[in-house]
Amino acid sequence: MSEFDAVAKSYDADFTASLIGRRQRMQVYAHLAPILNTMAGKKILELGCGTGEDAIWLARREFSVTALDASSEMIKIAVKKTEKAGL
Repeated sequence: MSEFDAVAKSYDADFTASLIGRRQRMQVYAHLAPILNTMAGKKILELGCGTGEDAIWLARREFSVTALDASSEMIKIAVKKTEKAGL
C-alpha cells in the first residue's frame, strides 16, 4: 500500500486542478512540447504517473505511453480518466 492511496480520490481536486498544479503543468508542457513534437509515435515510460494527467497529455500527442505508479488507487483513477478520454 502506498501513502498516496489515502489521497488518491481527492488528488485531482486538491492538486491537479489547483492554480499551482495547472501553472506547473503549463510550464512543463510548454518546455516539453517543442522537444516532443519531433518524437511523435515513440514510446514513453512514465514512472509515478499519479492519476494519469501527464500520460493522457502525452497519449493525445500520439505517444505510446506506459504509465506506472506505486499507488493502486492512483492507477485506478488513471485508468478511468484514460477510458473517459477515449484513449
